Amino acid sequence: MRIKYLIYALVLILAFLSGWMGFRFIKGESSEPVVSELTLDSIPGRGFFGIARILEFDDVQREKFREMEIQYRTDLRDLIISMNEFESLIVEEFSKSTPDTLRLSELAFQVGKIQGEIKQLSIDHFLSIRDICDDRQAEKLAVLFSNMHERPGFRRGREGQGRGEGRHRFGRRGN
Repeated sequence: MRIKYLIYALVLILAFLSGWMGFRFIKGESSEPVVSELTLDSIPGRGFFGIARILEFDDVQREKFREMEIQYRTDLRDLIISMNEFESLIVEEFSKSTPDTLRLSELAFQVGKIQGEIKQLSIDHFLSIRDICDDRQAEKLAVLFSNMHERPGFRRGREGQGRGEGRHRFGRRGN
C-alpha cells in the first residue's frame, strides 16, 4: 500500500516537472522586458515610494518626495490614532445599558470631521507630489491617479464578496 502511494507521488512530481520543463522549452526565455501599460499594479516596491521609480524622479525630486512622504505618513498616523480614539468612545458608549444618543451623535460627527481631514491631507499630498513633477512626470502621475480610482473594487471592498443576502458584516456566510 505504501509503495502504491509512493509511486503515485513520484508520477505526480515527474508530471509536474516535465510540464514545467516543456513550458520553459516551448515558451523560451525573452531577454526583452515585457512593457505594458502603466497601471497601479505596475508600481514597484511598497506604497508610494514606487511612484518615485515610475516617475523617474531625479535625486533632488526623490529627496523632496521622501520628506513629503514622511510628513504625510506622520500626519496621517496622528489623524488615524485620533479617529480610533473617538471610535473607541463610540463603542464604549454603545456598551452602556442606556447609551447617550447625543454623545454618540457628537462622537460620530468628530469621526466624520477627522475623515474629512484625512481626505484633505491626501489631496494636499497628491498636489504637492504633482508640484515637484515636470510635465512628462505630471502626465504619468495623472495616469497613476486615474488607474488608482478606476481599479476594480475601489471604494467597494473586495470584488465578488458582497454583503448581500446571507452575508455578515465581514462578508462571511451565515448559518
